[in-house]
Amino acid sequence: MFSGRYQNIKSKLIKILFKKYNVPNPILILNFKAYKVTAGKKGLALANAAHILSINKGVKLYIAPQITDTSFFSLNTEADILAQHCDPIIEGRGTGKVGIQNLLEIGVKGCLLNHSEYPQSIEEIVFIAKKSSEMGLKTCLCVPEPDFLANFRDAKFDMIAIEPPELIAGQVSVSKAKPQLLLRFFSEIERAHPESLKLCGAGIKNSEDVKIAKTLGADGILVSSGFTLAKDPLLALNSLLDGFF
Repeated sequence: MFSGRYQNIKSKLIKILFKKYNVPNPILILNFKAYKVTAGKKGLALANAAHILSINKGVKLYIAPQITDTSFFSLNTEADILAQHCDPIIEGRGTGKVGIQNLLEIGVKGCLLNHSEYPQSIEEIVFIAKKSSEMGLKTCLCVPEPDFLANFRDAKFDMIAIEPPELIAGQVSVSKAKPQLLLRFFSEIERAHPESLKLCGAGIKNSEDVKIAKTLGADGILVSSGFTLAKDPLLALNSLLDGFF
């Protein structure tokens, strides 16, 4: 009981300090992928609960629902929504495609680009990044390793997340398995994309994983199975968020 009160007081103090010294809130992206437990109304309930918890903790939350749920979530939750994917079109002719203007029309805040489970060509990514920047849609570029960033010297992204494919949905986080890779990745972002927030993904499961990522230089994390497949998703999320502080 005392521990719970202490954590609440600690979270409130941290939020006050963030506001006073204009420190950006830590970033958390929850990728709902295509799991049964995150679909439709069940997924929406998880999103709403996660949104409330993130506010109490002072963390900036983005939810990436299943593509078929994107509009449903956007209209029924106060959490900021990211599309899991975006195609290189604005609007108009493009049956089956996800266009930038269409996402903006339904209130989506941004999109994931080049997730390892939905890779995209360099040309597609550059086009979407340019048009999204012009139109006000945030972008989070997912990269498998630091050298991949060399393809985007003139492109701008709001967030860049490293996710080594072999560690995604695994039991060992990238922050524990490859700390030197993270250091090199964050250094490259600071050099070539200083305007981008640095995110860490792949295998993030608990507060210790988050703490290590933050210590190495991460501005936030990108998580899926560590939340969506947990026996108690909100308890798992609370642990993840505690790692920021």
